[in-house]
Amino acid sequence: MLAMHMTIDHKYKIISEIGRGGMNNVYCAVVEKTGKLWAVKEARLDDDADGVKRLCMMREIEVLKIFNYENVPQNVRSKIPQIADVIDDENQLIVIMDYINGISLDKLMEQKGALPEEDVIDWMRQLCEVLAYLHTHHIIYCDIKPSNIMLREDGNIAIVDFGAAKKYDSTTDPRVMGTDGFAAPEQYSKAGIVDPRTDVFCMGMTMYSLLTGIDPRQKKVTDTSVRKINRNCSPAVDRIIRKCTNPDIMQRYQSCQELAEDLLNYKNLPEPKPVSKILPPVILLAAVAVGAGIAAFKIHDQASYPEETVPVAETLSSGEHEYQVFHISMTWDEAKAYCELLGGHLATITSPEEQQQIEDLISQLDEKKYFSSTVKDHMIMIGGYKDQEQWYWVTGETWEYSNWAAGQPDSHSEITALTFSPDWVAVNPAHTYTNFICEWD
Repeated sequence: MLAMHMTIDHKYKIISEIGRGGMNNVYCAVVEKTGKLWAVKEARLDDDADGVKRLCMMREIEVLKIFNYENVPQNVRSKIPQIADVIDDENQLIVIMDYINGISLDKLMEQKGALPEEDVIDWMRQLCEVLAYLHTHHIIYCDIKPSNIMLREDGNIAIVDFGAAKKYDSTTDPRVMGTDGFAAPEQYSKAGIVDPRTDVFCMGMTMYSLLTGIDPRQKKVTDTSVRKINRNCSPAVDRIIRKCTNPDIMQRYQSCQELAEDLLNYKNLPEPKPVSKILPPVILLAAVAVGAGIAAFKIHDQASYPEETVPVAETLSSGEHEYQVFHISMTWDEAKAYCELLGGHLATITSPEEQQQIEDLISQLDEKKYFSSTVKDHMIMIGGYKDQEQWYWVTGETWEYSNWAAGQPDSHSEITALTFSPDWVAVNPAHTYTNFICEWD
C-alpha cells in the first residue's frame, strides 16, 4: 500500500491524499525534477478476492486509453485525465494520470448549497460532449454524479473515475455498477442492460442534486421536479430534468446530442402545449413493478378511452397552481400516471383554501356530462392530502410531499384545520372512475 512521502517508480513522490474509497485510494504526487503534479490511483487489492477491484481499474484504464490519441477532439480530450503510466504486478495496480486542479461538484455543493442554474447548464453541456464521444465508442459511463465531476478554476469541467464504465455491446461482463440514487432503473434490473439513455438518466439526477442541494444517496427522490424545492429553477430546465429521469427509457432524451441541444436553447424552448382535448392514439401508463421498485409500462388500446375529454369551460388558476378536470374512465393508478405524462400530478390538498378551490371547480361541472348514475363514478379523484404532520395518498398509504417545505401552510392551526370528507379518501385502486383532477404547480 502507498503511503505519504513514498516514491513510486523512482520518480513520483506522494505528497498528499486526495481521496479514499472502497475500491481505491487516490493521491497527489510530484515529480521533483520538474515540479509537475500527478494523480496516483491505487486499486485496493488487499481484499479483492473476487477480482472486482482489479476488473474496475483495468476497465478504467481501457476507457481512458481511448482519449490518449491525438485525433480525439480537444474539447473532449481536455475533460478527461490522460494516463501517463501503469504499474501492474501481482499485488499492486497503480495508474499515474493527469492531476485535475479543481474542486468536485459535490464539495462545491457542500459549501454553497444549491448551485446557480446557468452554471449547472454550462457544466452539463460540457459533460454531454464527453459522453456523446464515449457513446460513439459504445461505452456507457454508468456513474455520473457530482463527486465524479471536477470544476477547474477556468470554469471547465473534467470527469474522473471510469471504474463503472461498460461497453454496451458486450455480454462478457454482466455486472453493471453505479451509485444508488443516481443510477437508472435499468441498472438495477437482472439483465443490467445499459445504453446511452442510462447516462442521460444519471445526468438528470445529477442536475436535480446540484439545483436542489439534495443528495439522493441520502434521501430517496421519487419526484424529480426541481421547482417543487427550488423556485429559482426555470420551468424549461425543470421539464428537461424530468424528461431525463423518466423511468421509461423510451420517454427520455434518446441521446446526449439531443439533450445538449435543449440545454443550449433552454431559454427559448417553447412552453408545453395546453392539454389537448384529443387524447393521443396510444397512452403509456406507469405501473409499479412489484418488489423491484422499478416502473413498468403497459399500453392501453385507444378504444379504451373516449376520443375527447370534457374539460370545464376554463382551466381554474390559483396563484401558481392550475387545475384541469378530466372526464376519462381510469383507475387511480392510471390517472396518476396520465397526469405525470402531461407534466403535472393528481391534485393535492395542502390547505383549507385549496380544498375550497377544488370544490369550487367541481361545482362548475355539468352533472349530465361528468357524472353517471353509478355512485362510485361520482368520485373526483385527487392525489393526496396532509393531515397534521403526515401526508397520505387518497388510497390511504402514507407518502412524503416534497413541496410542503416550499411555501405551504406550516402552522399547526392551518394544518389541523384541514377537514376532508370521506369522499376524498375513499378511492379503491381496483375501481374505474370517470373523473380526476390534474394539477400543475
